[in-house]
Amino acid sequence: ALYNPDANSWMGIPRGPGSPPPRTSATAVWTGESMIVWGGRSTTGELGDGARLVVSNGIPTGWSSVSRMGGPRPREGHTAVWTGAKMIVWGGTTVGLFLDDGAIYDPATDQWSPMSRQAAPSGRSGHSAVWTGSEMLIIGGVDLDGELAGGSAYDPETDTWRNLTTAGAPAKRQDATAAWNGLQFIIFGGRAEGLPVAALQRLNPEPPVFLYRKP
Repeated sequence: ALYNPDANSWMGIPRGPGSPPPRTSATAVWTGESMIVWGGRSTTGELGDGARLVVSNGIPTGWSSVSRMGGPRPREGHTAVWTGAKMIVWGGTTVGLFLDDGAIYDPATDQWSPMSRQAAPSGRSGHSAVWTGSEMLIIGGVDLDGELAGGSAYDPETDTWRNLTTAGAPAKRQDATAAWNGLQFIIFGGRAEGLPVAALQRLNPEPPVFLYRKP
């Protein structure tokens, strides 16, 4: 359903032609005019498809399919962020394998483009991801060895990854809540070794600038 906070009312979302099949653990992003749903799990396993719900003047008008050509492998436990023009899908699991790959979807052309895996973070699921305006930040998650603490930043303009600092001993966690406040990555909650994590942490992802005096 679609909620209108001004009217404090709900409106049902159509389930007609083009709507995605039932699933759990899917991701969704808002583009400004449509919601893009992708991935997740059905009764038969992980999914590698998606759909777009167009909303016009606050009214959901219908679904259209998302191309699968060149798209990511089926997965759940992944993340998706909206850059302002494209959706970036990364990580997750498929048939028990932790993934360190993803792809970038352009709804204007209904096309996917690959992401570099060079210097990418290790495969994981249940991680947190935010868009800063220029980079996608990935922090935490879980792999075969347990919960993770480290993170990385991905720049789609250069198709490159860089490691985020580990200074401040970030808490290992998966399934945390994260947000971007315009300057900092803020992360709270989650779980580690089956127990809830109460730590609230903030990170300024701007890399340090070193000034050198010419001899």
